[in-house]
Amino acid sequence: MATSLWLFSTMTKDNAHIESKLSTLLASFLLILAGWGILFNSWNSSEITQPVRIAKQDRMDLAIQQEVELTKDPRTGIVPRERLTEAWKYTQALSLQQNSNKVSGAIPGVSWTERGPWQVAGRTRTLLVDPNDVTKKRVFAGSVGGGLWKTDDITVATPVWNPVNDLMANLAVTTIAAQPSNPQIIYFGTGEGYFNADAIRGEGIFKSTNGGTTWTQLTSTFPTANFQYVQKILVHPITNDVYAATRAGVFRSQNGGTSWTKVLGSGTGASTDRMADMEIGADNMLWVAAGIFTTDGIYSSTTGNAGSWTKMNTGANGFPTSGFQRIELATAPSDADRIYAVAQST
Repeated sequence: MATSLWLFSTMTKDNAHIESKLSTLLASFLLILAGWGILFNSWNSSEITQPVRIAKQDRMDLAIQQEVELTKDPRTGIVPRERLTEAWKYTQALSLQQNSNKVSGAIPGVSWTERGPWQVAGRTRTLLVDPNDVTKKRVFAGSVGGGLWKTDDITVATPVWNPVNDLMANLAVTTIAAQPSNPQIIYFGTGEGYFNADAIRGEGIFKSTNGGTTWTQLTSTFPTANFQYVQKILVHPITNDVYAATRAGVFRSQNGGTSWTKVLGSGTGASTDRMADMEIGADNMLWVAAGIFTTDGIYSSTTGNAGSWTKMNTGANGFPTSGFQRIELATAPSDADRIYAVAQST
């Protein structure tokens, strides 16, 4: 200030009007600073020092960071945007290849009649003709995204399907089996385990002791990772043992689902835990197809005990040992020696 006043005092009379204007501006500036000081002192200090907090789910910077982590090349640490065109061309080539492999036209000599259900959309993974119905008209249907359904007459032109329980409407029901010695006991498994994009993770195994009227979730199977994807349930007609082929191996219960023991899988006789299918032959032989996006094979056992399984596709009997990654089985009820297998090529 002293220097400024000294400069102002040395101005000539011709610049006096400029000195007057500068003094007025300086006074105004000091008044403004004083006003701001009073205003800041009146504010709560916590309001000034506390930063504005934004919830993580609302932060765009974190969303961008997540997208980068999901799409970056782990070797370079950056998003390879220059490869997007090549990736698109590759997906188009795969699509054309799949279309060229499809077989068009109907199967000669085979005709199909649609039986429903028509009320809902979706995929039906399993069916069970109710063994408690002597007319064989009542049928249960398991939807892989819509729960368990039932019709009381499958033979009519337009069967009426109803959900068994509205609370189970979002379950992925993949397999249903009744106990042969007591058909009032029925089990169904949940969770579609074929790694498809629309697959829903399951919630274990459910059991009914009154022919499917009411159901109870087996606490031994939920929340247990071993039963998140149950591919097939079987009840042995002689021993009443319950078998569950899952994506974590084959499990057996000898007490109606209260507890389970792993009898086949990685470390218990097979090369993988991913079980695709399981069937019982006309002679009560147990058959298991192991491998989902992995190559394993077909196993058989007369007892179902751990360590009792024999791998069938050794190359000596005509069934290949490689070149496939999933097998579905069917056993002939009239001939214990006749087994059918359809395989997905690698």
